[in-house]
Amino acid sequence: MNGQVDEQTNWMGASRGQLNFIFWVVTVWSTSLEVFLHKDFGSRYLGPNALAAFLLIPFFLIFWEGYDAWPLLCFWFAYIFMCAISRWSFLWRRPMRHHTFYSGWPRLLLKKYARYEVKFKQLHEPFLVALVAMFATGFNPPLGFFLFGGAASLCIKVLVTEFAMEQRSLDLGDSIIEQEQLVQRFRHHNNDAIQY
Repeated sequence: MNGQVDEQTNWMGASRGQLNFIFWVVTVWSTSLEVFLHKDFGSRYLGPNALAAFLLIPFFLIFWEGYDAWPLLCFWFAYIFMCAISRWSFLWRRPMRHHTFYSGWPRLLLKKYARYEVKFKQLHEPFLVALVAMFATGFNPPLGFFLFGGAASLCIKVLVTEFAMEQRSLDLGDSIIEQEQLVQRFRHHNNDAIQY
């Protein structure tokens, strides 16, 4: 019986590790497009994931031997340039108060529509990238399929992140309720102790 529990725990741990790796790849792939789509990143957002995206683009070319690599390499150089611009703008802009891992404000969304930021990142940006990918696939399949993967990654990343935030919010609400219940028990216990 104990061996069965260990086996199940090992399987769950392995599958969680695989899901974490898949989500990391999704995050890296989306980062390669977010530098074009967003501005005002958090101070730590373009860190290891940006470096991994830097390596992802040439790695992606390995699977497209025989195709013209120049358009995707141009995208790679543009990615490097946009990363540099994003870091430079972070150093010179006035301090903004947001999360250090903030994925940036959409360049195509006006600030007055702030309440639509998540939906814009989840639906509109992937749709726009998919349209560009359809056009790009016609003249250069490696670039087109890279952009299709990036569009899917943008959507998946926002969905998973929002789901995790919703779960954390529910957990926080549960924690508040539990603390209130503990306070009531404590008061009840102290009232009983005072009466004796």
